[in-house]
Amino acid sequence: MTLPDHYDPDDVEQYAKRHWNEVDASEHANAENTDGAPFYFVDGPPNTSGDMHCGTAWGKVLKDAFLRYYRMQGRDVVARPGYDTHGLPVERRLEADLGFESKEDVHEYGVENFVGACREFVAENRRGMDAEFADLGVWMDWDDPYRTMDAEYVETVWTAFRELYDRGLLTREKRVVNTCPDCETSVAETRLSYETRESTAAYVGFPLSERAGWLLTWRRGLRRRSG
Repeated sequence: MTLPDHYDPDDVEQYAKRHWNEVDASEHANAENTDGAPFYFVDGPPNTSGDMHCGTAWGKVLKDAFLRYYRMQGRDVVARPGYDTHGLPVERRLEADLGFESKEDVHEYGVENFVGACREFVAENRRGMDAEFADLGVWMDWDDPYRTMDAEYVETVWTAFRELYDRGLLTREKRVVNTCPDCETSVAETRLSYETRESTAAYVGFPLSERAGWLLTWRRGLRRRSG
């Protein structure tokens, strides 16, 4: 590549990508260190409910820099990417695309049909994200990513869960569970969004007279009365 009269970052990017692909740069970098100490990296999977967002890109670039450092140290790096291909984010996006408004719409459409549509949806998004990660120059084993919907992955999770149960590391308790009224299912804490609102409601505690403890009460819309 000759030195241009002016710097065009798009031209440089395309040249670098084309050159890396032509010489198979990532494979050559890995082949240099096959005798080195192994370094295994399993990437945390981004959700395939849409395009890559800035947070995903930022994380991937940092991870790629981290892996390049270990390659430069002579380590035999095995970097396996992954994709989170199921869950409410995928289902909600597809429901919106299909114009569904309730869980009943899913049942009318057919659960198996809906699952199949979800699989096609995440496969299409994954192809788009593959291209986006390639644009970032991220060197991972994109030919062999793991997907959370694969039977191998699901069986591994169940096996680990059974192992925890056999070791007595699981408990069963009554807990307050966040619930989505539209999806009619429980929702993980990480899926919630909070906002601050002003409220006139009040929690008032009354001490018990015959034993230790308090009785907690809640009242909405307290108002000051005159007289």
